[in-house]
Amino acid sequence: MRTTRIASVLTGLVAAGMLVLGAGQAVAAESGIGQPVPAGDTTPIPAASAAEVYGPYEFESECLRAGNQGMDDGRWSDYECRGSHGAWYLYPIHD
Repeated sequence: MRTTRIASVLTGLVAAGMLVLGAGQAVAAESGIGQPVPAGDTTPIPAASAAEVYGPYEFESECLRAGNQGMDDGRWSDYECRGSHGAWYLYPIHD
């Protein structure tokens, strides 16, 4: 009897764990976390002047992506991303 009860509890815990993991993966998929960005699917960045700063970006990776896009588009020759989580700012550099 005791073995059956323990097996039932373990089965319930495993099932609950699988539900939690599945829900976490579904949330990540819906939010786009870890999903590749299709080519050409970018947000336009306005042309920058020497005194312009863009942001805040929540994640450094978003700032870096915007900075690289600006370089690819010829809007600036280099850039710096400064800040911390939730408050990253893009500083274009014009040569």
